[in-house]
Amino acid sequence: MSRKEIALETLRIQQQGYYEYDGQRIDFATAQKHSEDSSHLITPEQGAALVRDCHPLSKSPFIPLM
Repeated sequence: MSRKEIALETLRIQQQGYYEYDGQRIDFATAQKHSEDSSHLITPEQGAALVRDCHPLSKSPFIPLM
């Protein structure tokens, strides 16, 4: 499948609110709507203020993975 075909399929799935996988319908429209309705827009200015007012995380010692 080409990139264009993948993009078109993604748009189609998003618009219909579900996709089918392994013979089952996976419905995400309700969860998507809830996510959109519960989201808050943060302007660039508000984002800068959040970062500015954020307390830095304490520096933890580096522990190498084995």
